[in-house]
Amino acid sequence: MSASPLSLVIADIVEFFNVTWSHMQKHYQCSAMSLCRDPKYQDLKSFVEVNEKDKLSIYEQLLSDPDRFNKYTRTIDTPDGTVLFDFSKHRISDTTFEKLIDLAKSRNVESMRAAMFGGERINFTENRAVLHIALRNRSNTPISVNGKDVMPGVNEVLDHMKEFCHQIIEGQWTGYTGKKITDVVNIGIGGSDLGPLMVCEALRHYQIGPNVHFVSNVDGTHIAEVTKKLNPETTLFIIASKTFTTQETITNAETAKEWFLRKAGDKSAVAKHFVALSTNVPKAQEFGINPSNMFEFWDWVGGRYSLWSAIGLSIAVHVGFENFEKLLEGAHAADQHFVNQPLDQNVPIIMALLGVLYGNIYGAETHALLPYDQYLHRFAAYFQQGDMESNGKFVTREGNRVDYSTGPIVWGEPGTNGQHAFYQLIHQGTRLIPCDFIAPAKTLNPVRNGLHHQILLANFLAQTEALMKGKSREEAEAELKAANTPPERIEKILPHKVFEGNRPTTSIVLPVVSPFTLGLLIALYEHKIFVQGVIWDINSYDQWGVELGKQLAKVIQPELASAATITSHDVSTNGLINFIKMAGYALKRLMTEYKELTSRPPEGILAAPLDEDNFFEWECLITGPEDTCFANGVFPARISFPQDYPLSPPKMRFTCDLFHPNIYQDGRVCISILHAPGDDPTGYESSSERWSPVQSIEKILLSVVSMLAEPNDESPANVNAAKMWREDRQQFEKIADNLVRKTLCLPQSES
Repeated sequence: MSASPLSLVIADIVEFFNVTWSHMQKHYQCSAMSLCRDPKYQDLKSFVEVNEKDKLSIYEQLLSDPDRFNKYTRTIDTPDGTVLFDFSKHRISDTTFEKLIDLAKSRNVESMRAAMFGGERINFTENRAVLHIALRNRSNTPISVNGKDVMPGVNEVLDHMKEFCHQIIEGQWTGYTGKKITDVVNIGIGGSDLGPLMVCEALRHYQIGPNVHFVSNVDGTHIAEVTKKLNPETTLFIIASKTFTTQETITNAETAKEWFLRKAGDKSAVAKHFVALSTNVPKAQEFGINPSNMFEFWDWVGGRYSLWSAIGLSIAVHVGFENFEKLLEGAHAADQHFVNQPLDQNVPIIMALLGVLYGNIYGAETHALLPYDQYLHRFAAYFQQGDMESNGKFVTREGNRVDYSTGPIVWGEPGTNGQHAFYQLIHQGTRLIPCDFIAPAKTLNPVRNGLHHQILLANFLAQTEALMKGKSREEAEAELKAANTPPERIEKILPHKVFEGNRPTTSIVLPVVSPFTLGLLIALYEHKIFVQGVIWDINSYDQWGVELGKQLAKVIQPELASAATITSHDVSTNGLINFIKMAGYALKRLMTEYKELTSRPPEGILAAPLDEDNFFEWECLITGPEDTCFANGVFPARISFPQDYPLSPPKMRFTCDLFHPNIYQDGRVCISILHAPGDDPTGYESSSERWSPVQSIEKILLSVVSMLAEPNDESPANVNAAKMWREDRQQFEKIADNLVRKTLCLPQSES
């Protein structure tokens, strides 16, 4: 008996972990202590639960300590001004803060930080170093992997990127017709898409190069919508795939090439319009890309940390290489801060510790990122991947199941849009949601003398104050009385006007959104994720949850293309696969029938889909049969097809008035061929008269024409019509004649 696809996939994963287990023990010294059994964590948890969890008020802390703002803010100086991080609106006392710092020491955050910056293979499950920090190492201090300094290779790729960007921006690189490149399309997925997309959006103000577009989803709609706006003569594609085998990326790349060649014709022109961010030279060459237009990056660059590498080529092309360098410099400044600042002054470490406090002691499940700058509208989506893919793990580095929460659910939208969408839940909901509010002190677009930005900042400041302070019952009541609200109305709505407050927030104020400050901010959040992974004793740099689904997708794809009914999975997955296959088959069947109807239309019948994008709704025109009371009439109708057509019959309804024994008053047609397969429970019809998959649209329409000519009055849909057909044929025919005249817009005959 052959093994199921799922069991084969699981066996592959088990084998991989068996192979890497010995390496993990040899090259990585794991902490043997679970977080929950760490004395420093136990001390912190006990203190908070006894003294603060239901007692500490952020507002009262601020009132009682005039120095609290200075005590709990940290600053980082940049060429664009000072960045401020305000942690004063958190549920922490001085004692809690000290205990959080003690926890960081106990969890070996400092030694793990040294291991990462020293090039050790801290991603032990994949036997890799984690050195995205080397990509932005502006000091050029040697960083070694396996005894080899990686910086010469990093700088070589940066030089290659710089030259390429110069050629594109200055118009020296032209397309196959000699025209300048006006649009660049980055084709990638995950880290090869989200990072560059977010940064290009954030730095759009600094654009000096071509427009940049991004295609990631394998859904054909994505690339179709992007390319329909572009000119193949002036478009360049960047294919971002380290292996040049990523299914979604290569599928989109091949589609892009087909689109390009429909205009260019000559395959040799591909080299002028496609470049690769890849190390698989043979595959990229086979695609048509010149090896000199390939940009390397290394296995110690994780996808979600790769925007600093050649993956950032779309950024550099869009805003210029000098601005890309400033992005790297900002990230390097964050690295230096992370490495050199003591724990209690270290911004990413404080951010991480606060997340642990809320996630592991207060039970918070989510973390909101709320940038008050439209340029940062993709920031939360980017760190949704960065955080959740990194720390969404349930086993420790030793392979034991954790007995505590790990990565939070990260989400958010720009202010003030979010205020009118989900802030209600943050203010008055039952879930605790720590929030990071991010805003630039200076806008890049001072519309109406800065009025827009002033309103934006007022909301930024008001929300953090409101979340912290809330509104007491007494304050709400006084407010209602001041508005002359009737007492009975006050009693009714007062509970709804109360805000409990005490919602924790971090406020991050940038001097301005610039390449440097953006690079700094991104890198600080990266280090926060790293620190939390260390505290939780998990590997933040693999993503096996992604791999399992990808492997199963490779099993399912050929099953979707096969004609056989699928039974190799669980009953639910089998059912879904077979339903989707049938829906796909239904569309093919309807398209085939439409082609046949248009090539050989039955006399007196027209039928076609309502819209070329929806083949499941058709409209018809049926001419009344000759030598009957319906002769010469033109009767419109609609046919609706189910997703499992032809297993199930369609439904048909006339959209004009028709008085007929086998047509309901609302126009629905009652005829044997449209009834579900099987025996008729009433015994009026044989199973051979009812619907079966061998029937067709043409047979339905011909049967309806026959029904118009010869009504069946034994099991009528319209009882009055059936009775008149039997007992007063002359009157029936007069009514039918008037209905025919109505369809032809002719005067009615006298009754």
